[in-house]
Amino acid sequence: MITNLTRKLTASSNHSTMLTDVEKILIVDIRLFVYGWIVLPIALIGLILNGFTVVVLLHPRMRNFSTNVYLTTLSIANMVCLLNFIFLYSLRYLVSYEYFIKNVHQPYVTDIHPYESFINFIYGIWSPIFTTFQLYAIYLTVAVTVDRWIYVTWPLKADSICTMRNTFRAVVFIFLFCFIYNLPRWFEIESFAQVSATNRTYYQARTTQFGRHYIFNQIMRKYGYIIFVYGLPFGILLFVNIGIVKKMIEAKKRKKNLLGKHDHNRLLIKNGIKTQYQTKCAKNHNKKSLMIRSSIASTFKVDRKITLMVMAVVLAFFICQFPYLILNILATAHADEKWFHITKPFCDLLAAINCCINFVIYCFFGQNFRDIARIVLLNPSFNPYKRTLYIKSRNEYIKKNSYVHTETKNVMDANMEKL
Repeated sequence: MITNLTRKLTASSNHSTMLTDVEKILIVDIRLFVYGWIVLPIALIGLILNGFTVVVLLHPRMRNFSTNVYLTTLSIANMVCLLNFIFLYSLRYLVSYEYFIKNVHQPYVTDIHPYESFINFIYGIWSPIFTTFQLYAIYLTVAVTVDRWIYVTWPLKADSICTMRNTFRAVVFIFLFCFIYNLPRWFEIESFAQVSATNRTYYQARTTQFGRHYIFNQIMRKYGYIIFVYGLPFGILLFVNIGIVKKMIEAKKRKKNLLGKHDHNRLLIKNGIKTQYQTKCAKNHNKKSLMIRSSIASTFKVDRKITLMVMAVVLAFFICQFPYLILNILATAHADEKWFHITKPFCDLLAAINCCINFVIYCFFGQNFRDIARIVLLNPSFNPYKRTLYIKSRNEYIKKNSYVHTETKNVMDANMEKL
């Protein structure tokens, strides 16, 4: 979460473990290097990539799938988180670096930097907005994983469960849950105006009496934070992904069985002699079976790639967010220790990378995503959202594959009933 370095470093003098001026300067330098020179370019690139991801996923060929709805909303939530890294971290230490160094030697500086004054002014409003979207991104990752688990577990019923209406309901419900959970944070911080020695008005931020209350700190900063922000989503993700792996192994075996039942080498033989009629029927059967086999294999391949893509997103989430979980658990007892101030920028760096890396994962696993992205980038004169072109392309695809998909569905339904 966001911490006020000036307040933290000053408050550390009241604890048993005090930070020396050299250590404080080291912390400021580390944060300048990480936030100002590493996180800033990553966040700017991430804003562009997430914005482009939204454009691609909103294409008519992409937006009518429940998984893509979750991924679109996740990209928007990531953009809000990246804006937080830019304005409250990167620009803050680039612009106010001299003020922070001066504050180390003179802890009670009254003439605050204008940008720091601006941050203090909006902090009480921006902090709950950021924490809401941060939690929103976490639970959207959970939602898209559960969505793929449903498709893997009940492939024939998934379309009736993961409808667009249910998907939009889930997206709205998750946002309302995140907003209600972070509602107390709107009353945690308040800004107040002061007049400096140079007769200039500036703003300071302070924790309200409500924010200092014991119950608030126990729920929002300790137990509730560990349970609802990390414990519950991490547990669900772990459980669901184990289930997905098991179902994918079973689906691979089932695919072999389905393909084996339509072997084109099997011919009808009567009394050991193939008649001309039987040979002709066998050829037609072989052609039909080959089309069905190809469609079944293609269907499983596409579905498997989508599932692997979601699992890669979850794996990136675990790698980038798990250090933050450990840091926040340990920080409950050592909030002002030197290690906390040094390691937190690197945890924020991982969180910023997590907000940007999904685009690379989509490009690696998603053939449709690459196709639409290529159209948007290389053919700017072609409008990929033109409805008539989309309908024409869709009708041609349905006309070409309607027989194959109908036969495939019938075969899969029959085999699933036998199972």
